[in-house]
Amino acid sequence: ADRLYMLKDVLPYWDGPVSIAIYIPASESPSDKPIYDDEYIIHKLKNLAQRCEMTILYGTFYMEKYPINTLRNHAIRRVQSEYLLLSDSNLLPSFNFQRHAKTEINLLKFVVDLDDHTYTDMDRIAFVAPAFEYLKTPFKSKNLAKSKVELKKLYKTKSDIRIYNGAGSDKHKATDYEFWFETSHSYEVTDYQIKYEPYVVLRKHSQLPLYDERFVGYGMNKVSYLMELKAAGYTFIVLPNCWVSHIP
Repeated sequence: ADRLYMLKDVLPYWDGPVSIAIYIPASESPSDKPIYDDEYIIHKLKNLAQRCEMTILYGTFYMEKYPINTLRNHAIRRVQSEYLLLSDSNLLPSFNFQRHAKTEINLLKFVVDLDDHTYTDMDRIAFVAPAFEYLKTPFKSKNLAKSKVELKKLYKTKSDIRIYNGAGSDKHKATDYEFWFETSHSYEVTDYQIKYEPYVVLRKHSQLPLYDERFVGYGMNKVSYLMELKAAGYTFIVLPNCWVSHIP
């Protein structure tokens, strides 16, 4: 709930439906005033109701570990669209993300031969959106990249943006950012690494894996899910004109 304020910056850049899961931590004592009361939540969400599926999960006891994967699963279950982007409240999608993603998905439906591999099962493709991070809010600095060309310029000049977690991080290294900047086509991740945890677009279907809810708090909660997708036979395909950016 402490990130609700970020939605006003992020959602204007996403023109489709949204499924949001919100966690309200329990107070120290049942007699104490809630940390976030219902009026606060309603006020923050009143302008989102028409385009959002919202799930609110209340903490069961004080200092409970953050049930991050339970929240993610609640959000996934409420998704009404065919495809979904697994994201966080502090991630900004690139301009026209949905249009570009839909274009690539439709291309793969008809042109399924990439690098001598044939993908006939769209249910088992994880479309990767390369992740970046702004070092300071782009809304104030006016350094918000509106195109891949602008993003490349900002990145090459080391101007307020970098690869999420750093260029050498195993979390995103397999995406191959240098190649991504130069290509206009989708491509397969061939150097998968066990710590790889990209942000992905998935097709929702009855066999779509859910997050392991035994993971709470910080650590392994997201990467374990990506590992499960890999073990389930998912192919990771990088989208050429879509990306997400962490905002401070």
